Amino acid sequence: MNISHFFFQLSYSTALKNKLQQEAYQYLKSLNQNVIHADDIQQAQKIILEELEKINQKYPRCKALNVSFNDRSQREMDNKIYLSGFPEVTFHIIPGELKHMSCLPYKSLSNN
Repeated sequence: MNISHFFFQLSYSTALKNKLQQEAYQYLKSLNQNVIHADDIQQAQKIILEELEKINQKYPRCKALNVSFNDRSQREMDNKIYLSGFPEVTFHIIPGELKHMSCLPYKSLSNN
């Protein structure tokens, strides 16, 4: 696969324990199902981590999230990038290849 884009996926969450986790969840939920260009992946990861750190600082009385993204090479089988350090939420970044429909075989219903 020629990776050209990445897709953000928030796929699972359990009961959130405090306002910090609720706000962090809402932030990640706002990113859910968005697609970015592969060239922007490092910058996107940096922005996500910075935003989650701002949320940590906003709630000093809550246990801070110690989040990071794992290296894709650690999970060669699926090539996803996983957010770790927020066990109540499953958030990953999935690589993909953008294909235009004109590249796929097409059989018109009117030609049958």
